[in-house]
Amino acid sequence: MTAQTTLDTVEVTTDMGRVRGSWRDIPGSEVRSAGFLGIPFAQAPVGPSGSPSRPG
Repeated sequence: MTAQTTLDTVEVTTDMGRVRGSWRDIPGSEVRSAGFLGIPFAQAPVGPSGSPSRPG
């Protein structure tokens, strides 16, 4: 994984492609955290009727 950063954005290259996020200030500290929104992590658990599927 590689990363490129600027003052407000961060772009990371993973095995699945590139994702872009933004740096967020953590209130009450001098620490910043990179946030990545809208990344799908799994297929939605939806059954044939469009309702959530249930295990078992």
